[in-house]
Amino acid sequence: MIETVIRTIYNLRHELNISHYELFGLRDADSSKDDLFHQYGIMRDDYTPKPAYDTFKKFNYKTNATIRLEEMEVRSVEYKI
Repeated sequence: MIETVIRTIYNLRHELNISHYELFGLRDADSSKDDLFHQYGIMRDDYTPKPAYDTFKKFNYKTNATIRLEEMEVRSVEYKI
C-alpha cells in the first residue's frame, strides 16, 4: 500500500508541483492494540521494522537518486545558458 501511495506521488510530482513528502506514521502508537490507528506506522512501537519499512527504504533510495540526477541535469542546463 505505501509503495503505491509514494509511487503515485512521485510520478505526479511535476504535474502537481510536489516538492516534498513527509511520512506521518513512522512508528506505531501501540503495536499490541488491534485498532488500525494504533498500528499505522512502518515500524512497531519498539522501532523494529515492519515489511513496509524495507519497501519505503528501497523506494526512497531509488527515487532520491533519480531526483538528484534530475537536479544535476537542470543545473547543467542553467550553467550552459
